[in-house]
Amino acid sequence: GAFSAAAVGGRSERTTLVKRTRVCDCCGLFDDAVAAVGIGDVAAREELFERLADLRELLETPLPIGLGLQLSDHMELQYLRYPGGGDGFYGRHVDQQGDGSRDKGTRAISLLVYLNDDSWDSARDGGALRAYLPSLKQDGSSSSGATTRQHIDVDPRGGTLVLFDSKKLEHEAMPTKRERWALVGWFMQNTSKPLYRDRKRKKPKQRK
Repeated sequence: GAFSAAAVGGRSERTTLVKRTRVCDCCGLFDDAVAAVGIGDVAAREELFERLADLRELLETPLPIGLGLQLSDHMELQYLRYPGGGDGFYGRHVDQQGDGSRDKGTRAISLLVYLNDDSWDSARDGGALRAYLPSLKQDGSSSSGATTRQHIDVDPRGGTLVLFDSKKLEHEAMPTKRERWALVGWFMQNTSKPLYRDRKRKKPKQRK
């Protein structure tokens, strides 16, 4: 019903190619979940929007407290479900493909909040978030043109929050041995927006 096949940058039909690169389903919080009966909790969703407004404000706060980003009041937000049995996965990719011009800005910061129970163990259950990091020289600087990359794995335990650069970080969801749930979203960049001021906080809006 409310869930459909997911794709990098949006939705996709479940073609043979899509099955080779990802097997998971998404449900948008702003449209699908609101329209469908029994998808999510309205009160919890409103609380979530308040928390996301706080987080966006923090990301916009100048260094060293925040990142000094210029973010749109609009964002993308969806539930993501991976089937169990080793079938669910999402191949290695970057969330913001190309220049990705969008009416409400490009994806700037990716957000993951895992909705599984806190007993999740990737060694047993699979489904780790694998993030690929550029190789570093001994002085800590990035190796230009390096092809060898290190990675870190994050267990999708319930309540875990992950934030990363949508344009730079390559990542994937490893095969899932049990059903895996996550809230996935993107704070959108908006360079036309004034830099951080003491603005009135706004809840996230649907990107149209």
